[in-house]
Amino acid sequence: MGSRRWQLQEPGDAAPRNVPGRFNKVPYSAHAFDQMQNRGIPPNVADQAIRTGTISPGREPGTIYVYDSVNDVTIVRNSVTGRIITIKYGEP
Repeated sequence: MGSRRWQLQEPGDAAPRNVPGRFNKVPYSAHAFDQMQNRGIPPNVADQAIRTGTISPGREPGTIYVYDSVNDVTIVRNSVTGRIITIKYGEP
């Protein structure tokens, strides 16, 4: 597991380590689970961001950003399905 200071890096062509799934009934992509592990972001931090974060339009059509200033994490979420696409440290 990585951390904020020492994030794990994967080769660009690497297959996801995880499978898509759910945490607290919220769907996550395999990529989102991988990035949470790479960056040392626990699922409960992502869950808090979803519940209390500030929502803004995403860069790509059909996406939104959810920013949690308490933990300084941004979630990229599909605005139609609600699936978490990825999560990272910092503002959107």
